[in-house]
Amino acid sequence: MWRSYDDVTISAGPYYPDIVVGGVVDFRLFQYPEGPRPAMKWTVRNVYSIEDRLRNIPYPDPNSQVQPDPIGIQFTLPNHVFITAGDDNNIKVGVWDDNEKVWSTEEIDDIKLDTTTRVLEFTTKRLA
Repeated sequence: MWRSYDDVTISAGPYYPDIVVGGVVDFRLFQYPEGPRPAMKWTVRNVYSIEDRLRNIPYPDPNSQVQPDPIGIQFTLPNHVFITAGDDNNIKVGVWDDNEKVWSTEEIDDIKLDTTTRVLEFTTKRLA
């Protein structure tokens, strides 16, 4: 889910050293919905509400002690975000830490930006 404004940082307090440009993107994992099953000569599936059908899977699993594998993400920057050709060292991608109320860049690696296609690629160890 993409929001054009940064409502996350604003809710953290009156001052924050980083300014989020281009909007905030909320990446989530969901369980696969239950598939249809044969019943006599019919194929039947249950009809669930959206809340029951879309079940969020936290990543990484809070009950697991195993270090998660990074997830690769590609995101096309909106046309209203100004970018210049240059090295990728000026780009910061952060994950919101809701407990500390700060943006964290520690879980983000391998940031690449293609300025011609406006595609930003990175890997993350946490979705938020």
